[in-house]
Amino acid sequence: MKTRQILLKTIFLLLVVLQGVSNTWGIEKPLGRYSRIISFAPSITEILFELGVGDKVVGVTRFCDYPQEAQKKQRIGDHININYEVVLALKPDLIIHFPENKEVSKFAKKFNIDAVSVKHDSIKDINNSIEIIGEKAGVSKRAGEINQRINNGISQAAKIADNQKIIIVFGKDISGDRINSVYLAGKNNFYNDIIKIIGGENGYKGSVAYPSVSVEGLLYINPDIIIDIVTGGKNAPDYNQIETQWKQVFSYLGKEQAKQKKIIVIDDDYAVIPGPRILKLLDKLSWALSANDR
Repeated sequence: MKTRQILLKTIFLLLVVLQGVSNTWGIEKPLGRYSRIISFAPSITEILFELGVGDKVVGVTRFCDYPQEAQKKQRIGDHININYEVVLALKPDLIIHFPENKEVSKFAKKFNIDAVSVKHDSIKDINNSIEIIGEKAGVSKRAGEINQRINNGISQAAKIADNQKIIIVFGKDISGDRINSVYLAGKNNFYNDIIKIIGGENGYKGSVAYPSVSVEGLLYINPDIIIDIVTGGKNAPDYNQIETQWKQVFSYLGKEQAKQKKIIVIDDDYAVIPGPRILKLLDKLSWALSANDR
């Protein structure tokens, strides 16, 4: 029986970072005077806590589970199904969301709630959102320190991929143990930035942000490195099984070519959250590539 291994959490986290621009409206308070903030995305929640204003957060989505303190906050639904009655009951004075949350925008305007939208399509967007949220929360200095740390980490990252062709996979369509198709990170997202930072080349050359690619497409791309992001499962992934599945895909190119493929499996939740923990993803990839070369 055909099994889809595209987890709802992963799809949610990735779909909400595809487009948009920053915007604000509603009854705007003086900077730093907000005391009842609602976050509409996990990365936004992480930024708020990293800025040290987690105590002012009163509501988060059901996918906001980091840091641990965020799990104690009232849940307001998710990107698709928002419980607006709960949102109103929380009496927010600031809502922070992604630009494609059109319904949230209308809701904020209707009830005169101050709102700001930020995007996380790229690392530059992440830096900008930290700056914007920090300014609204009255902690611009702290925001600057976080961005400085991120930028320093990026500048110090080793270009360990050595211009090799890389694909980042965040979902697989599988029948039994056979991969039928995968979802890849395209050009217009923060994953492409990650590939460049570690000195690699994105194997996917199309314009779609998160394309579905068949086995034939994978063979055409013929990547040197496969980064398979597997998150949201109750149990740890079976690394040997995953490696076998990938070797089977590239066995069509010959046993030796399949053997040379570097397969990196990442099951950490931060791998699908474009926020302050992006340096953890860089460190994990650098470590994994170094270990693979030994």
